[in-house]
Amino acid sequence: MNKSTLWELINTFSETEKRAFTAYLESPYFAVRNEAKHLYEALLQFGPDKRAVFRHVFPQFPEFDDHRLRMAMSFLYRNALDFVALESLRADRVETQFLLAQSLRRRHLNDASDKALKVGLGKHCETDKRDVVFLEEKFRLSLEQYQSESAQLRAGSPLVQTFSEALDHAFMARKLWQACSMWSHQSVSNAAYDFGLLGEVMRHIELRGVPQEPAIAVYFHYLRALEHPEEPEHFNRFKTIVLDQGGLFSDDSLRDLFLMAVNFCIRQNNEGNTAYRGEQFELYRLGLEKNAFTVDGHLPRYTYLNAVTTALLARRYDWAEQFIHDYREQLMPTQRDGLYSFNRARLAYHLGEHDKALRFLRDADMRDVMLGLAAKTLQAKLYYEMDAFDLLESHLQALQSFITRKKEMGYHRLNYQHFIRLVRRLLELTPGDRTQRTLLREQIVGTKELAEKDWLLGRLR
Repeated sequence: MNKSTLWELINTFSETEKRAFTAYLESPYFAVRNEAKHLYEALLQFGPDKRAVFRHVFPQFPEFDDHRLRMAMSFLYRNALDFVALESLRADRVETQFLLAQSLRRRHLNDASDKALKVGLGKHCETDKRDVVFLEEKFRLSLEQYQSESAQLRAGSPLVQTFSEALDHAFMARKLWQACSMWSHQSVSNAAYDFGLLGEVMRHIELRGVPQEPAIAVYFHYLRALEHPEEPEHFNRFKTIVLDQGGLFSDDSLRDLFLMAVNFCIRQNNEGNTAYRGEQFELYRLGLEKNAFTVDGHLPRYTYLNAVTTALLARRYDWAEQFIHDYREQLMPTQRDGLYSFNRARLAYHLGEHDKALRFLRDADMRDVMLGLAAKTLQAKLYYEMDAFDLLESHLQALQSFITRKKEMGYHRLNYQHFIRLVRRLLELTPGDRTQRTLLREQIVGTKELAEKDWLLGRLR
């Protein structure tokens, strides 16, 4: 029963939701089978112990009947899903009033429908958010107003224009948001997406001017920055909206925007544009101050890793050490020790403590593909700097096999393949041969997609 969808769902209920679900099951309007409430009580009391639960719910049956229990659980699960949907609707006052106004209009109760819609519009205007969801709500409310006036045969309504603008803004915002998401997925996978009407939307915005709506402007400038990274104007405008108007976005949207910003900087750094290192560190620092990166009270592992990477590149070692310790407890318990050890290894390496770094690496969790690559790359650097060249050659072979096996790496694959090839070139250099060193330096500089480019160049000084 530990893996049952019913048990997993109930485990997500807060204490308030548990009490509310009990009241829900006591209503004959919702739960029409008597054992539903008893089954729920038994699950709260006995947990996933199937036999204890069965004895509590079906005392009249001396023998355990797995089929009977599963049928009861299936019914209770459907009730639980309906309860979650109802609670979500009750929490969204705008959606509740919209659906109420729509239903009343269809019953030809126009006055009551108008009143419900007016309440919904008021709730909509009360929010301090101006993200994509806000624009979509505005469109749906405008649509209901338009349909209400059309049903009452009101001619020449100014709502025709309002509805049209709301539709345009909602579509543009969601289309740009989706394009940013698709671009992000495409950059780390082998997929090639069809962006549909994106080109037309971008040209329309350029022709008419970027709307004042931050949910349109922020994604428009980000897409332009991706297309033209050599022109900093668009990224700067994007960043200004995120930092100055971040409060207009939901927590989830703001987190995505900060991640988009730092991922842009990471990509630029990987391509050799080191001017973005300072930008990247400040974005992490400010995002952490605004608590923009947490998800359900936990700091995602990649944020924990990338924040340290950025601090190390900026030589902010004291900040990195403080961050590694301070945010350790915010990691998911299953990831905590491995990520902590890996970051301690990286810090030790940058401080010149190579033996300590190798010890920490032994405790690092390398099950994740990108984390495994980072750890193996650090290990290769340590072997080289400790003159453990036999170990390094074996390690490079293992790293090459690792890259060949993993298919979900996107543009990262070339970065690490070039790293392996150029480390081997380092090992093949004839001592004192300046011509070979010059040629290798030119090759490293000219390789666009290359992990650890600065480190490789540093070995030629």
